Amino acid sequence: MDNDIKEYLMYVENNLMKKYNITQDLSRRIISESYLPDSIIKFPEECLHEDIETVTDIIYHDYLEGV
Repeated sequence: MDNDIKEYLMYVENNLMKKYNITQDLSRRIISESYLPDSIIKFPEECLHEDIETVTDIIYHDYLEGV
């Protein structure tokens, strides 16, 4: 995996943990079950420019809604 992708995912993970006061395990599960892994592999240029705060909110709310 490209270093930029790893770094981006790390920021999303950390942001989830801090913003929503969740564990690292839950943060990783939310990310892995979201649209993000597929999108970032298929469209890395576009995904890496998306705001981390926005992505964090979207995937967390999707998780809460069971999407």
